[in-house]
Amino acid sequence: MMPRSLFNSDLELAARITTILAERPHLARCDRQIAAIDLLTTNHGDFNAGAANLHGHLNVPPSYATRLAHIQRAMKFVVTRGLAVPVANEAGLQYRVTDNGRAFARALHNTYLNDYRHLLGSAFAYVDSHILSDVLARVGHESEDEGVSA
Repeated sequence: MMPRSLFNSDLELAARITTILAERPHLARCDRQIAAIDLLTTNHGDFNAGAANLHGHLNVPPSYATRLAHIQRAMKFVVTRGLAVPVANEAGLQYRVTDNGRAFARALHNTYLNDYRHLLGSAFAYVDSHILSDVLARVGHESEDEGVSA
C-alpha cells in the first residue's frame, strides 16, 4: 500500500480541528462550522480576507463539500483519541475540546500552525457573528438551515 500524504491526513486535520476548538474552549461547534472555519482560515486569500492562502493559490476554487467530508472523517480520529467529545443538544451534534485536546493544541508549535492560529481570528469573527446559513453561503454551500445561528 502506498503511503498517504500528511496533507489532509487524519492527523493533520485533527491538529487543525483541535486548534479550532481549543481557541474557543467554551464553545461547542458542529462539523459544518468547523469545516467553514477551517476553509476560511486555510483559504484566507480566496475569501478576500487577506493576501495569501496557507496552502497556496490553487487552480481550483476551494470546495466546502470536500472540506466537510475531510473534517467528518477526521472527527472520528479526534473523538477516539480523546481530543474532543460529542455534545448532543437542540442544535444537533456538536463537539467540545477536552483537557487532553487543549494540551495537544498547546503542544503543537510550528510555523504552519502558528500562521493558522493567527488567521483563525478573522474566521472566528465572521462565523461567530453570522447565522450558519450565511456562513455556509459565503463558503459556497447552499444551506437548508435558514435562520439557524452559527
